[in-house]
Amino acid sequence: MGLGAGNTSSSVPGVNSPGMFHLRLRMIEGPEMAEFTLTPGGRYLVGRLGKSDVHLPHEAVSREHALIDSTADGAWFLTDRGGITGTRLNGIRLPPEKPTQLAPGDLLRFGPWVFRVGLGADRPEIQVDLDRGPAQTTVHVKPLDQGSTADQRLALLSECLSRLYLLGDEAAMARAALAVALRGSGYRRGAVLRACDDGFVVIAQNTAQSTATPHDNQRGSLTDADLDISFSRRLLQMASGGRPVTMTGGANVVTSHSIVDMGIHSALCTPIVVGDAIDSYMYLDARGAEGSVRADAAAFCEALATLLGLAIASHRRTELERRERDLAAQLHAAHAAQLLILPPRDGVLGAPPNIEYSYDLRAGLLVAGDLFDAFTLQDGRVAVMIGDVTGHGAAAAMVMAACQARLAAELARTADPASAAQSLNTYLDGRLQPGHFVSLWLGVVSADGRVVYADAGHGHCCVLGPSSFERIVSPRGGIAVGIDPRHTYENLTLTIAPSQRLLLLSDGIVEQSGATGDRFGYVRLADALKGDRSTREDVAAAFAAFDRFSGRMPAQDDATVASLKLKN
Repeated sequence: MGLGAGNTSSSVPGVNSPGMFHLRLRMIEGPEMAEFTLTPGGRYLVGRLGKSDVHLPHEAVSREHALIDSTADGAWFLTDRGGITGTRLNGIRLPPEKPTQLAPGDLLRFGPWVFRVGLGADRPEIQVDLDRGPAQTTVHVKPLDQGSTADQRLALLSECLSRLYLLGDEAAMARAALAVALRGSGYRRGAVLRACDDGFVVIAQNTAQSTATPHDNQRGSLTDADLDISFSRRLLQMASGGRPVTMTGGANVVTSHSIVDMGIHSALCTPIVVGDAIDSYMYLDARGAEGSVRADAAAFCEALATLLGLAIASHRRTELERRERDLAAQLHAAHAAQLLILPPRDGVLGAPPNIEYSYDLRAGLLVAGDLFDAFTLQDGRVAVMIGDVTGHGAAAAMVMAACQARLAAELARTADPASAAQSLNTYLDGRLQPGHFVSLWLGVVSADGRVVYADAGHGHCCVLGPSSFERIVSPRGGIAVGIDPRHTYENLTLTIAPSQRLLLLSDGIVEQSGATGDRFGYVRLADALKGDRSTREDVAAAFAAFDRFSGRMPAQDDATVASLKLKN
């Protein structure tokens, strides 16, 4: 699977598979940039190059800065390519060339840009209507009071600090910080808000009347009747510059009609910074006959916002480490299962042993979705198969394992490649996600070099000689299995001489892109395999040429090469 078709800023085709979502990158900091929407099933380059799918033209962004991949089961992964400035996820610099799974709400930094990750249909729980009424607003921006360091403020800050690191989610942290802010500042209502596509979303909200039980870390039951969730858009916009801002009823203040209508006489909005980017905002106000706020309220609330940002950063670092541990455990289990069903890398098969083979299989992302097997049938002939399951990762590996087991059983029973392909095609009907399939080549090799085979949409089979390279294009092959359960497959034949080798490969070899964007292709493969070689030398030479061509570009798909020849 190659690089994606390019970046888009708004609409893209709908998702075909349930549970698979587009990845949206919404800019929240940096030079003006449209939103990027990435379609599932692709690989997308982030970088300074004009061909990049996420094109970020800035000297702090490497030419090939990062890769974003999606797997067959709808997961998205980010891989840093080792640039000087690095890639940061939720403020944490990622190690180069190590895929890390993405989640909704993640903050990604590439050079001067910070993007928030959104996935498909995820929508905020509460949308807020900001500044109802006329939008023209002028506010008074006060420098923050340095305020008092009274014992009661220190006690409240200490209480908040100790509690934040014990809570299990960010909404609970935000509610706890708001409760302490209201108790210590004199403001009567507050919320933590985060920018989203349509404005702002409420992460947590509280009122001075509801802070009597601040130790409740469960999701609150406040309704709009408990808290008027109308906020000053002007204050939020000004705080997006990175500075806390306050509004008071003092001189030289001209407020908007909406603020007057809401009766707000004091308000504070301070950004909550996570890592090196603004994550959200703490907004507090007092209205009507509610008392005035304390003189040191701004400095006190700024300190609380700082504590909340640090706690969120710590929580996300822990969450990122948990994701990596879970992913490592899943991959370890999938890799162990994969090794159990793969044959040895080299061997001699047949009865008596008369056909030697070698192969290598490399995963493009995490765990391979390619399948390969070779074994001796009861009549002494050798069955061999190679295939490519749509997608990458653990999900593709599990489909691969099921297909390989089914094919091996069918070939052992019938020794008929077309019948085995037909059986797998029927078995997969209704078991694969829509749009997914398995391309496949199945063959039975006799001691005299006759090969009976079925090609189910695979097409990557070659016959090599000391001075020849012929790609076998099946005139009557078939479509990949898992697409049409009514499709009928048929057997074809070819013959290899004692001086020739049968080369089988997956499309990840010939379709790999190099630094200039061109593909490895069959011409380079043929040049690498000239001469009279052993099967092991074929595989080694093919991958050596593949690695030289790829350079620092990681494998874009699973890659498999297998070579078979008659034993002298």
